[in-house]
Amino acid sequence: MLYKRFTLPLLLAAAGFMLSACQHADDALPENPVVFHHETFINPADQNDTYYAVRYQDRIYIPYGKPAEGGVDADAIGSCLGYQEQDGVEDQNMRFYTLAGDEDTVFLMRKYVGGIMNQPVFFRAVDTKAKSITVPAYVEPDHDGLFWTDLSAADPARLDELRTQYPEYFELSSFKGIEIYVWQTAAESYQCGMMSGTNRNKTDSEIASLKPLTIDDAKLILDSLGVPKTDRIVIPVAQQHSGYVYEIDDAYREKVQKLFEE
Repeated sequence: MLYKRFTLPLLLAAAGFMLSACQHADDALPENPVVFHHETFINPADQNDTYYAVRYQDRIYIPYGKPAEGGVDADAIGSCLGYQEQDGVEDQNMRFYTLAGDEDTVFLMRKYVGGIMNQPVFFRAVDTKAKSITVPAYVEPDHDGLFWTDLSAADPARLDELRTQYPEYFELSSFKGIEIYVWQTAAESYQCGMMSGTNRNKTDSEIASLKPLTIDDAKLILDSLGVPKTDRIVIPVAQQHSGYVYEIDDAYREKVQKLFEE
């Protein structure tokens, strides 16, 4: 068997590069470390597109990229948050960090401490998809991730228009799901409005004040925010602004639900 031979200077140079990309002045776990449990995130636009995911402060993060050429400087890394747990096994050497200057915690960095050949992985919050964010120069996006690239050529332009018209819909929290209130305006014609899920029923005046969206625009916003279909709560209502008369029974609820499954 043939082995490729390396001289000592080359080995030291390679090790130095990886150390610059992986080591941090303060790798110590905090006093009460966060345990990042493994979850599976399903792309709302493609049920066959799944990702390793973690949750931090009620937000879902999935892999986004790797270090760009040149690695990551130690001063670019923020605080150590905690470590990874997968399939019931805790690995305190696989740790998650914030990034320096990332005040909105758009990104997390995962890296293995104690080794020189483990490349960091950058995770990004799924609710930032299609939003205007600053990607650090040392992060190289992984373009194989379908979730981050599955918008059609026309969708980003439409999303910009919707963000201007309906900024409130882009600020919704999906922690308790997104409630989608749907009303009918004519035969086979529907509009809807959205609110963050809560533990109470919304009032008629709250529902009446919702800005109307088309079903397609609502689905585009929800897809761009990375809201899973399981977190989309579809609620048919009789909107006072619509003069169209219809009965809301079980069959009607099922029909409206399917509008968001197509």
